[in-house]
Amino acid sequence: MKDRFVTQVAFWCHRSNDDDAKGAGFCWGKENRVSERNVAVRAMIQQLQDAFNGTFDALYDLPEDYLQRPCGHSCARGGSARDLLVHNIFHEKQHTGQVWNIRDELRLLQGWDNAALYPLLVDYYLSRAQLISSLFGLTDDQLDASPPDGGWTVRQTIEHTLGSERHSIRALKDEYERSATGHPGTVA
Repeated sequence: MKDRFVTQVAFWCHRSNDDDAKGAGFCWGKENRVSERNVAVRAMIQQLQDAFNGTFDALYDLPEDYLQRPCGHSCARGGSARDLLVHNIFHEKQHTGQVWNIRDELRLLQGWDNAALYPLLVDYYLSRAQLISSLFGLTDDQLDASPPDGGWTVRQTIEHTLGSERHSIRALKDEYERSATGHPGTVA
């Protein structure tokens, strides 16, 4: 894996610096340092990729009608093989959110260190599209249904999201306008 990664990056560096042999050599030196860092993170990413490849291999050729058969796994919750896969997909999304939450609390979100505005807007828009897509197929009654173990309803979650956004964007806009007019101040 390491050799393949280094080769791919070196190829890219060499191609981007065809006329500059020193530039290609610099990339090689830089890549050697990078490939030796964050070994545990790289191993975890590889583990996730390998596990998904195994899942893909197991599922890809399943007949569509098999997905309707009853599934005995507890995560299917008495449903079909399709229900198990849907559960697994959303289980993954839940834990993805959990990782992002941990990164937020540690101030390690991607883009925290000076990402340009337009890539941030793209990411914001894609996040909103995912939130909207989570509402498709719900009924009005389901918006206000409480989870069995307690917690917020879907409506409360969406209202919290919208309220937090309104508050933070209003504060950002007000702060910008004060700075543009030469009247800096603190924002609540």
